[in-house]
Amino acid sequence: MSFNEHLSEFNGKPVQNYDPAKGLEDPANICYRVGLPWDDDTTKSIAPTLKKLVADPRAGEIRELVIGRMGDYGIGADDALKPILNSRKLNKIEALMFGDVVREELEVTFFSLPRGLYTLFNNYKNLRILHLRGERVILYQGIKHEKLEKLIFEVGGLHTDYFGTYLSSSDLPELKHLELWLGDKYRGDITTHALRPILEGKVFPKLEYLGLRNAAIVDELAQGLIAAGGGDDALDVKGKTCVLTGKLNNIKRADAQKQLTALGAKIGKSVSKNTHILFAGEKAGSKMDKAKGLGVAVYTEAELLEVLGITATKAVSDASGSILDRLKVLDLSLGTLTDKGAKALAENPLVKNLERLDLHHHYMSNAGIKLVEGIGVPVDVSQKLTGEAYPWLIE
Repeated sequence: MSFNEHLSEFNGKPVQNYDPAKGLEDPANICYRVGLPWDDDTTKSIAPTLKKLVADPRAGEIRELVIGRMGDYGIGADDALKPILNSRKLNKIEALMFGDVVREELEVTFFSLPRGLYTLFNNYKNLRILHLRGERVILYQGIKHEKLEKLIFEVGGLHTDYFGTYLSSSDLPELKHLELWLGDKYRGDITTHALRPILEGKVFPKLEYLGLRNAAIVDELAQGLIAAGGGDDALDVKGKTCVLTGKLNNIKRADAQKQLTALGAKIGKSVSKNTHILFAGEKAGSKMDKAKGLGVAVYTEAELLEVLGITATKAVSDASGSILDRLKVLDLSLGTLTDKGAKALAENPLVKNLERLDLHHHYMSNAGIKLVEGIGVPVDVSQKLTGEAYPWLIE
């Protein structure tokens, strides 16, 4: 999608373009925006303007800051933003936005985001909101921040190697709002597997809003939200094909397979449509994702031990839970959701715990829409599209 208007409000304050000639007139009540206008073809970089902002006597009062177009195509974000990346005068900032550009100025997917994100997290200790819009985000390690509450990555595509793995290992104890624009395989290769720690609720303990937007894999994401465990009834394995995956802490896999066989189960080597049960330990791999995609019941090591009548002597691995246990809002909008994803959402009992479900811009049929509307939570199913399912890529 294209962005046609600049932000008019950020963190509850009106956004106003910063004028170096006037300086910071009211930083307590105004969010200042620094960016080159689309018709400025002479100024090479916003760095000089940012230097003036930092040098202003009232710079220490700034709590919000929005960055727009930074300069010519050849200007690197880190060079343009150097005056603020390491500035101690701005260390009281609570909300930052990079990439407030409109199509006239620059296509978003050509907007370079700073690679020095870790400098921001290290120097801006009071940061609560970070909104990034641009080409892509590259992470080299997990993010750590004690106060960050809202994190938005509004980009054309996310990558497993440079993003998904490290985000899932991040330490953000106060994070309540996480919004990811995933894109498609042409601009990103993010997978459900890479996001599994987030989907299973193993990170971000205070998360209330999860947005997995603009995604070509939204059906797979809907399936990945299914929690392990098949209900409260006693598990009967007799006559059922069982597959084991992941690390088991209390029993060797070969021994578990023998005991399951003795109980009348059939043991499978790989997950298929004929698999009835997947027992998953720690670090379960692609078998877990495939099982969820096929609707195979997934059980943890604890449930396996219960079936076998074994008392745990070591820590029991918990292969899968669901972030839906604590989410208030699930946002899967702007993607390629079809009836396949609708069915997974409708059959997931935890979806009923949500306060709101946003699915607008989708490819569901009327039958799929009826399924999600029957869940019993407020749901946005507007902007129904037809034809070949394709994500609404930002540009």
